[in-house]
Amino acid sequence: MFLLKVPDTDFNDAYDIARFKLTWRICLFMTIVLAFLGVALLFLNQPVYGPTFAGLGMVFTFLLIMYKTKAYQFVAFSFTLLGIFMCSYTLLAFPDQYHFVDAMWMMIITLYAFFTLGKLWGVVTLGLNTISIVVFVLFVLNKSLTLVGQLSQGETIALSVNFVMCSTIIAYLIFQFVRTIEIAEKGYKNANEELLQKNREVAIQNDEKTVMLKEIHHRVKNNLQVITSLLRLQSNEYEDEKSITQFNETIQRVSSMALIHEKMYQSETLANIDLESYLKDLAEDLINSYSVDKPIQVDIHCEMNYVAPKALVSYALIFNELISNSLKHGFKDQPSGLISIDIRLNKDKKLIWIYIDNGKWIIPSKETSFGQELIEDLTDQLDGSYTLDTSGNTTYIFTFPELLD
Repeated sequence: MFLLKVPDTDFNDAYDIARFKLTWRICLFMTIVLAFLGVALLFLNQPVYGPTFAGLGMVFTFLLIMYKTKAYQFVAFSFTLLGIFMCSYTLLAFPDQYHFVDAMWMMIITLYAFFTLGKLWGVVTLGLNTISIVVFVLFVLNKSLTLVGQLSQGETIALSVNFVMCSTIIAYLIFQFVRTIEIAEKGYKNANEELLQKNREVAIQNDEKTVMLKEIHHRVKNNLQVITSLLRLQSNEYEDEKSITQFNETIQRVSSMALIHEKMYQSETLANIDLESYLKDLAEDLINSYSVDKPIQVDIHCEMNYVAPKALVSYALIFNELISNSLKHGFKDQPSGLISIDIRLNKDKKLIWIYIDNGKWIIPSKETSFGQELIEDLTDQLDGSYTLDTSGNTTYIFTFPELLD
């Protein structure tokens, strides 16, 4: 018969599966028991056979609903309300009958509500059953005790059956609680082990990709160094000072990009680069390249711990032009040079660069200065802007949006 087998469900959660099975088995068990109990009570001429058969009809209807729709929540809610009503009704409407097992039935309904409907409805069920018991004790108990006489043999049998049935259901509910928790713990443990295994696999893949990317950065850096070597060889064929200077400036721009890739493969995390360290190395390389014959001090203050990789090359080229221009144009009339770089985020989450040197530049027009044009073009590409003040010291103030990727 179809009712004897728990229908298949498409629930994924272990608790939903356990609640559905429990509701189905409880309803099936109650259908069988109430059928026998109703017949027995009718045969023994006990007045509670009417509510018993009414409960049988309701429970059988619940089975049909679950078989068709799998909606155990509706059945669990209806079963709980029916249980509360039936227990309270039999407890309060029959003061001349014994009520030894009514509290056990109320315990069953409360445990069932906690398991299938959750803590809130479990507490509500407990509260309603408690109210019924309190009302019974206050207003019905004394009358019930005076009317209840010696139990007949039939009443003793019915009472024994009720005790056995209630004890069996309570034991089954407790067993289901424990078993469901064990199944859920086992499922979570297996899922956790699978997750740990996947994390280990991802970590291995990330390590492999990191090694590969570092190797790529290393090779790019080497290739850029080859380009600088070719440019130096090419510049040796020229005697014109202007052409040689242009070659050297191009070499330095390529070197500034090569330095980025060197920092990338030396970094522990490829997504981050120490910008302050990079700028110090870049400034040192440029000072050595231009062979400045006076002391140059470079002060760098950087609040940025992370710089978007896609913007690094543009930043590097801008700083290369700024420092190069200071070394070429700014310190001719100064006994020593001072370059100050301040990088920070303002309150609007905009990236602010303040570049100052203690020299006086003679700024060429954009039409005759590739470096100045490069600064403007790179700033535009980064959606930034800048101002230049040469009234005192040379001061550039750049504003860029914060680039996070």
